[in-house]
Amino acid sequence: LPPARRPGAPIEEPSEEAAVACHAAKQAASEAAEDGDDALALQQYTVAIMTGAASALLFVRRAELLLKQRRPNAAVRDCSAALEVNMDCGKAYRVRGTAHRRIGRWQAAHQDISLGQKLDYEESAVELQKLVAEKATRAAERRAAIVKDAPGRKRHKG
Repeated sequence: LPPARRPGAPIEEPSEEAAVACHAAKQAASEAAEDGDDALALQQYTVAIMTGAASALLFVRRAELLLKQRRPNAAVRDCSAALEVNMDCGKAYRVRGTAHRRIGRWQAAHQDISLGQKLDYEESAVELQKLVAEKATRAAERRAAIVKDAPGRKRHKG
């Protein structure tokens, strides 16, 4: 990935050449995805991102492909990069929440999906949001029960 900018540093506009290269790679990725060639699409999205002119949604599209390839940790990283570009991108939060769900990080999934829905409501995500909220609540209850029982546990020295 292109080097991340430092917090507070001014946002620099990409050069004309970078924008043209990004657009061409994005177009090639879209065509490859339409043809069902996910590997080529992923490669072209990577090329587009490496130009340094990528939008938040470009990172999210690549994250969706990574999820499709069962690579949720990589999808989380791409969505986090998308949120560095545009922290109001609801789709990035939803996709990252879906990736957290696949990993079993229910609380993080619940937070991201809820925020994504708050920023940009999507009807198709309502059921997912309910499921994740339920799982996050159960996970929190289990953690609370473990903490409650912890002082009474006997620890073996060894």
